[in-house]
Amino acid sequence: SPPPIDLMIRKEQIDILLEEISSLPEREAKIIRARYLGGQKLREIASDEGVTRQRIDQIRKRALDKLREKVMDRLDCEILV
Repeated sequence: SPPPIDLMIRKEQIDILLEEISSLPEREAKIIRARYLGGQKLREIASDEGVTRQRIDQIRKRALDKLREKVMDRLDCEILV
């Protein structure tokens, strides 16, 4: 079992990620949640959204780029504090 401090850090990182997902535009957040929290396949999300799998993949990639930047900025700031 990991030390309590590691668990606390991990929880804080997850909280940051969830906050940043919520800050995305609604459609991007919905796709990220469906794919990574709901485990849906891109084709399933595409069917629900009424668009192609390729379009969902484009939106997913754009959202992940935004998340990566936002989360890294937050983690860098918190490390420096």
